[in-house]
Amino acid sequence: MDIKSEIRHRLFKALGDEDEKYLIIARRKKSFFAVPFEYVREVIPPPPIKLLPLSPPFLKGIISHFGRIVPILEISEFIKIDEPEMRRVMTFLVSDGHYIAGILINEYPEFKKIEDEGEIFPVQTESEENLFLRGFVKEGESLLPILDVPLIFEEVRKRIKRW
Repeated sequence: MDIKSEIRHRLFKALGDEDEKYLIIARRKKSFFAVPFEYVREVIPPPPIKLLPLSPPFLKGIISHFGRIVPILEISEFIKIDEPEMRRVMTFLVSDGHYIAGILINEYPEFKKIEDEGEIFPVQTESEENLFLRGFVKEGESLLPILDVPLIFEEVRKRIKRW
């Protein structure tokens, strides 16, 4: 078991049952979205984002994180969500186990424990704006989109090859 898996194992044990599911809820201006906990690596204060000349629109720039180059994705290119408010921004690092990328958010995210699978609603239509979603979660009176991180990374790889 690698060190990250061990830390996750201990964190879940400290939080309770390992089979419990959590979502991380993040905000951008007035929009919210959720990411399954297993894909979240870190939330970090924003290091300087280096813009890449002639980069595709879904790539906001790159950052250096512990000596590793991490691309910052513009998530509004994949789902319908507000652009971040750049004067108060944080970086949300997500990974599918092979790749890591950052998403800009405006506030420190919150945890949401999924008590019942009935809290998650599947995507009903295959429209372009729902393509990169796992479903929706009810939070108060709103339905928040849940990102499908592996599908977004797959699409990023396809777009880079075409670009």
